[in-house]
Amino acid sequence: MRERVKINLDRLADKHGLTEEDAEKFNVYILEGGYLMNEMADPALAERVVADFARAKNGPEYERLKAINERRQAYQGTMAAAPAEGAGPAPAPEDPFLARATDKALSGRMG
Repeated sequence: MRERVKINLDRLADKHGLTEEDAEKFNVYILEGGYLMNEMADPALAERVVADFARAKNGPEYERLKAINERRQAYQGTMAAAPAEGAGPAPAPEDPFLARATDKALSGRMG
């Protein structure tokens, strides 16, 4: 599957005049668009996504998606694999307030 994705994307990059420098922008674009890299094995979907990216790469939509990704990275410290993944930080287990609130709620339910 990886080979098919690579072949599709290489062929489409040549067709739409994209360069190696556009690879990072493309990764941000597909992740913020809700796509996964393995979905690019489908030639029709890959064609549509790459064509959309080629049209949008220097426009305001790409800049908006880039800003969203930068804020996510600043907040989480890493880039999420997909937009819905890693929606927020997990609460720290050593948080005393959270531990007390959880204990109180559980003890209230158990009597």
